[in-house]
Amino acid sequence: LKPIRYQMMLYSSVVSLISTYFKPNSGYSTSFCLKFCSSSSFLSMSQEYEEKTSNCRKETQMSWKYHAERHSSIMDNLLYPPIENSKYATIKERMHAVHSHPIYNFLHTYYRYSAMELKLYSPGIDNFLEGATQEDCNTFISSKFVRFNSSGCSYEYPSKNYALKLNGRYSWTTLAKSRDILASTSTRQPFFGCFGLHEWAMLYSPTASNGPKKHQELPFRVSQQTINEVVESGSLKCTHFDAWRFFHPDAQPLNVNNPIMSRSQQKDLEQPGCIHGNMDLFKYAYKLYPLISSSLLVDCLQLAIAARKIDMRASPYDVSTFAECEQAIAVETLEGRRQYAIEQEALFRRAAPLRTALLSVYNRVLEPTNDEKSSIIKSDSNDYSEHYSYNN
Repeated sequence: LKPIRYQMMLYSSVVSLISTYFKPNSGYSTSFCLKFCSSSSFLSMSQEYEEKTSNCRKETQMSWKYHAERHSSIMDNLLYPPIENSKYATIKERMHAVHSHPIYNFLHTYYRYSAMELKLYSPGIDNFLEGATQEDCNTFISSKFVRFNSSGCSYEYPSKNYALKLNGRYSWTTLAKSRDILASTSTRQPFFGCFGLHEWAMLYSPTASNGPKKHQELPFRVSQQTINEVVESGSLKCTHFDAWRFFHPDAQPLNVNNPIMSRSQQKDLEQPGCIHGNMDLFKYAYKLYPLISSSLLVDCLQLAIAARKIDMRASPYDVSTFAECEQAIAVETLEGRRQYAIEQEALFRRAAPLRTALLSVYNRVLEPTNDEKSSIIKSDSNDYSEHYSYNN
């Protein structure tokens, strides 16, 4: 038996949790909360959690607060880069500046995430933050899927029984689909023969009366005639559904290997050489955050930025006035296609370990260990998973 003093500390921490998560009008009565708190099954579960966190990798309070502040600063600089020739621009000015930037504007409009949430620190699943309290949530650390005890907190995904009830990006079904795409993509050979022509297919305009739908307020570096000739040359070999669906309708049937694509085919068509497929590793990272670590999130975001720069340099747009985009990749020429393939392969090699790391965490989250499976409490009205802090 544990000392009485420790039992009282545990009881106090449970009451604190209940006061936070079982608020008025939450559907849980006070009597139920007190009954749940005093039940032997809950004390048994709490003891299991204590034993489980004892096996986690622990990070001291001084360490994780330092990393939290550093992570927030890194994310600010990646999402809202410093303005050229304006050393002392405020973060608000930098946030405004990205709206007209073809690299960073894309990251903020195409992908759906909360920058404020991604700036919060997480060591990932199977890590324990010593000394963390609820007051640290949404200031230093994320409040999603966080579990507290008297010593600190860790992040855990709930049991499958409970996770199947969730909606949105954290639902078990949604995460399982992402996991399957990562897994199937990892098994394929990379293809380096698409030459980034998806932007060209989006700007295809076979008739003068039906002008192209520009997705960027930028000038072209080539003529509309050149764009049409490249698209009609039989070079479209796109494997990424989310690029193909933005093609001009008349360009979609010109996609040599896949003239008709659908969302249901994504798992079967995605391949690891695709620039956009590797850019999407950022999407798969933030979908699972904070269950993945902040360092992996940052690595995936840096990869996405690098991929987008290649993407725009190979497009018909003139992006020469933007940093690290000064040199176009002229994929309308043979030499430009060689250069694109070289940079595409380098990005693939950079993305491969990140895809493997993401897949490992997805598998860890969705497929608990045998010991964890045996300790999961089946879903009922007293399912302990309700104590996870969850925000869709």
